[in-house]
Amino acid sequence: MRRPPSYSDSFIILSSRHKLNYEEELLEPAVEEPVSWIPTILLFAFKGSFHILCISVFETTFYFLYVNRSEDKGIFDTINTYYGPLIHDCSTQWSNGTKWFIRDLLTYSINQTLVDTAGIQAFAARQAYNQRLIIQSSLYSLGCVGVCGAIIAIFVCKKWPVSWANVCAENLLFIGVLAAYEFFFYNTIIYRYTTLSTAELNQYIVDGLASCALPSQ
Repeated sequence: MRRPPSYSDSFIILSSRHKLNYEEELLEPAVEEPVSWIPTILLFAFKGSFHILCISVFETTFYFLYVNRSEDKGIFDTINTYYGPLIHDCSTQWSNGTKWFIRDLLTYSINQTLVDTAGIQAFAARQAYNQRLIIQSSLYSLGCVGVCGAIIAIFVCKKWPVSWANVCAENLLFIGVLAAYEFFFYNTIIYRYTTLSTAELNQYIVDGLASCALPSQ
């Protein structure tokens, strides 16, 4: 008949309902790792930077390739309200006396060569200034690219799981919807907005000339 095990046998006798795993007792109790907010913050920074990147690329392209051209056209259309009828068929409708008067005016009062030179220089200066604006906007975009690349590198080094395809697709889809809305809003509201009418401009010019014609006190 076997004797019951004693405490010298290095374990405690427990009932069958409270069996103790001896190997688990030798292990140190597990310590829960503190929750880190760094991945969440970095992912938020990536989404914001990528979102700004997409917007900056779209806005720069949309403005310099579409909006500014339509604005220039609007200015020329306003000027042509007066200028168009003035020179329309002028070569055949104006009398020789009128043509001589205009030729003398451009020769002695208004130097056409100087005006042309000033216009060419102004065009070149405007193009150079706008080109600097494009470069400045591109630098902002490159900054966002750098931030996105650095965050991706951190996630890869730390082996933090994230679906970059889903994150980028979500932002691209949102930017696509925003781009469609801006294009629609510009063409239906901003571009069709009614500016100063010809009658208002006529009133402004005529009233100014009338004030100059008043006799001095």
